[in-house]
Amino acid sequence: MELRQVRYFLTVVDGGSISEGARRLHISQPPLSLAMRQLEEELGAQLFVRGHSRLTLTEAGRAFYQKGQNLVELALQTSREIREMRRERTLHLGVTPTTVPLVMPALQAIRNQDPAVRIDLHDGSTYQLLDLMARRLVDAAVIRTPCSAGNLHQVSVTHDSMLLLSPGGRTEGPVGLEVLSPLPLILYRRYRDFILDAFSHHALKLKLVGECDDARTAISMVRAGLGYAVIPSTMGGAASGIAARPVVAPELTTEILFVWDRDLPLVQEMKEQLLAIAEKKEQ
Repeated sequence: MELRQVRYFLTVVDGGSISEGARRLHISQPPLSLAMRQLEEELGAQLFVRGHSRLTLTEAGRAFYQKGQNLVELALQTSREIREMRRERTLHLGVTPTTVPLVMPALQAIRNQDPAVRIDLHDGSTYQLLDLMARRLVDAAVIRTPCSAGNLHQVSVTHDSMLLLSPGGRTEGPVGLEVLSPLPLILYRRYRDFILDAFSHHALKLKLVGECDDARTAISMVRAGLGYAVIPSTMGGAASGIAARPVVAPELTTEILFVWDRDLPLVQEMKEQLLAIAEKKEQ
């Protein structure tokens, strides 16, 4: 006996006739009638009496109808549970471009512990990732302030300062905002207002010559000699070969947050790995 036959039988009974059952199942009547006869032969019992207008269940038919409903519900429940188990073995994670260097070692540690874990990454800005969280398309996300995580669970992973990238320059000591003020600056658009507010707070002007939507693009623009760029320190590794100087300005310090709304096992494991890696970097 196949589950398909059970579903057919339940649909026929609910519809009140073979013809109505066929209509609801979007199949023709003859194969449905054949399936019902084969089911009765396999069970060795007549399940219903076919009348002119509506079929009538036999005692065996009534018993099978009840058991059949339980069978179909159990199959659906089992399918849902298996899908959820599979989901728990997949980490649906949102990351911003500037948090990738911190995230990758944590993902590597998770996979080293369990190679069966599947990683499903969603790239986007902090606000795009918060939208994905609200729509439950990701289980967790690694985002950066300034932002509001609303009612999501959140933990601070680390604080991050800014770097000044110089075209054709050489690495020197830290710089303050007053050094940046006369330079032709390229800004990562995510931090445009954030940086402008810091300059305004110190009554400094900013010479803006370019903007872009990704810190990696800002790095490429510096390589092309288009200007200086201010990027998060976590992206320093992507700027190899470019002179990079720490920016000393507390106002430009950002915070990397891990946010989630459900305590799934892989989510908690990701949180622990991120915190452990951040702690090692700070030591």
